[in-house]
Amino acid sequence: MKNSSMIWKLILGIVISCGFLFLAFRKIDFSQMKNALQNANYYMFIPAIVLMFLGHWLRAIRWHYLIRPLKRIRIGRLFTALLIGYMGNTVLPAHLGEFIRAYIIGKKEDVPMSAAVGTIVVERIIDMFSLFIIMMVTLALYPFPEWMKELVMPMGILTLVMVFFLVLLKKSNTYAEKILQKIISILPERFSQKIQQMVHSFLNGIVGLEKSQDYLIIFGYSLLIWGAYWGFLHIDFYAFHLAGTPQIGAISSLVLLVTTTVAIVIPSSPGYIGTYHLICQETLMMFGISRAMGLSFAIVSHVVNILPVFLVGLVLFWKEGLNLMAIKKVREQSVGA
Repeated sequence: MKNSSMIWKLILGIVISCGFLFLAFRKIDFSQMKNALQNANYYMFIPAIVLMFLGHWLRAIRWHYLIRPLKRIRIGRLFTALLIGYMGNTVLPAHLGEFIRAYIIGKKEDVPMSAAVGTIVVERIIDMFSLFIIMMVTLALYPFPEWMKELVMPMGILTLVMVFFLVLLKKSNTYAEKILQKIISILPERFSQKIQQMVHSFLNGIVGLEKSQDYLIIFGYSLLIWGAYWGFLHIDFYAFHLAGTPQIGAISSLVLLVTTTVAIVIPSSPGYIGTYHLICQETLMMFGISRAMGLSFAIVSHVVNILPVFLVGLVLFWKEGLNLMAIKKVREQSVGA
């Protein structure tokens, strides 16, 4: 039943990606696209890749502070788990790479896996909050299309609700578990005990940081992470000889950072194929870039963003001696009885 559900999710994601790719490639002048790809300065992608890995390293440092109340783990170990998880997200549906991250930390560092998942959930909420702030700043600097403006309000409400929920759990972890106990008391004992144990470990992963100044450190690293990702896109503009033109500047890459991040959230095939390409193309067209140039930029920036991390993650997966079937079995045991 679980395998069937996963297969259908994968099929649905592929169908969605195909639809987005169809929209991206329609009305394309392939001669212009060929010219854009031939004239790109591919050496410029080297510093872009370095900056991208720097952003991931900063993310591992931030994760170090989030997971430190559970156990002090080397940043190198967290960086390894992070890259392997991103590799998994490239080829597996439903963002299962995040589960692989938690599995590695649980297996290698003897941390309850559900607690590790809790720290990853906190990380994602921080990312949502950061993206919301960036969107608000960008909206003040550039007139977004209506569909993007309409997205800001529900995203902001959802983010604030999640932040409030985290603060509530930090202040009263025991109270949250009491509420949970009442909810699961109607379930058979063997189910309720397992769920309670998992949620208890999960809550342990989202409690407060060790020191009050750590919150400021987390905020600082979040700014640096998003700054690195912004820089990655801006360097890509130089590779396609777009930076410095009347249409493209620092604000353009900031707008593109927001829209492509939203594209990653849209359900699609593993690797965000199609959704990334169409939204990147449409965003660049807002700045007067041709449809063919926009799609060329999207294709190459997507490959540069995905392929190096995938290859390094694959090597690390092999070096760590991990087994995908074993991970799959653990996941099935953790979500089912």
